Amino acid sequence: RHAPGLVIGDKLERRNRMESSIVLSDMTPGEKAFALWLEHLLNKIQAAEYRQLNLESLSVLSSFLRQNPTVRIHEVFALDAIIGHAVRFAYVERHPEREAEYNQHKSDAWSFFYAASPADTSSWLVAALRNLLLPRPV
Repeated sequence: RHAPGLVIGDKLERRNRMESSIVLSDMTPGEKAFALWLEHLLNKIQAAEYRQLNLESLSVLSSFLRQNPTVRIHEVFALDAIIGHAVRFAYVERHPEREAEYNQHKSDAWSFFYAASPADTSSWLVAALRNLLLPRPV
């Protein structure tokens, strides 16, 4: 209800997109077909660590939208966007002096993120969502 769709995995692959109109018109809450579709998309992600990050992102996104019911996303939302922003937030929080050259340290940033606790990754995912979706004070 919050976005026209959700992309899980490769955003360029059209079959990785869950269109909201289809989900809302063809499925009821808790329907097994939805769970199977979601599981199918997640299973297409070959790296187990990244698949887990997508699961955590879905959980955080769901909780965030329940707490912010008026938030509307006007484009198809890619989980990769949340994760990428969260990795950057985590790295810059740890190394603020390297913010300007973040692109040179992406590999280190991802390694650090994968090694972090689920509680830490969740907090960075929430920070990424806030940054992407909530209006900024002027």
